[in-house]
Amino acid sequence: MSWQDFTLPGIKTEEEEEVTTKVIQLEREVEELRAQLSSNNPFQVPSPNPHLPMNNVKEGLTKPRDIPMLELHQLQGLDAAACLQMFFELVEQCSSSDTTLIQIAKGRVSSELAILIHNNQTYQKIESWAALRNLFQTEFATEVSIDRAWQELESIGYDWGESPQAFTHRFICQHAVIETKFPNERFPNRDKTIKRKLWYGLPPESRERLEGFLDEGYPLKKFMDRLEHERQLLEERHTPRVNMIPEEKKK
Repeated sequence: MSWQDFTLPGIKTEEEEEVTTKVIQLEREVEELRAQLSSNNPFQVPSPNPHLPMNNVKEGLTKPRDIPMLELHQLQGLDAAACLQMFFELVEQCSSSDTTLIQIAKGRVSSELAILIHNNQTYQKIESWAALRNLFQTEFATEVSIDRAWQELESIGYDWGESPQAFTHRFICQHAVIETKFPNERFPNRDKTIKRKLWYGLPPESRERLEGFLDEGYPLKKFMDRLEHERQLLEERHTPRVNMIPEEKKK
């Protein structure tokens, strides 16, 4: 019941009509404000669709656009299993519906992998998320022997044109992958291995100057600082001087 329902019957004065109009306008503004607040409230939980099973209604912790694209080359190294596991976990945070999960996965992989999913949906009748996970783990997360794993890590080389910090970070991450896959194996000292690889990537004259710092007790960070200084000298020496105008000789 609105305010104007309490108005006495009969002819209204101009003043009463003006008040009634203002009240009606105020009521409309209140309703519009209430609707606006309701639509913009971030804490309002939408009521689930009554036509969907309750186990398929899930507030996603991760949005599909936030999932990094899974590329084919990421599934060709020692860390393929770790990449797959991380990808699966992120997709599963978006929904609990198998159909939705498969669609999200197809949208967050490279074109080759998306075709693989589509092909298996069409011909192998893969309809569940568990079946898709099993397909990827079977095809890409293959077991690797300790010898092959260490050979792949040893094949990583350094060239003095690259930042020693970038190389070190990459090697540390690959080393962590191997240690995780083979927790019971013992590997050579990591920092000493990194220093040796950095040292081999230098020209002979630079190696002579840094050879005394290869000792295991010398900290890796200090060794990298010395190597970075050596790199700067090498860059200055190897930088071509093009179109350099010689200074005028003093008279």
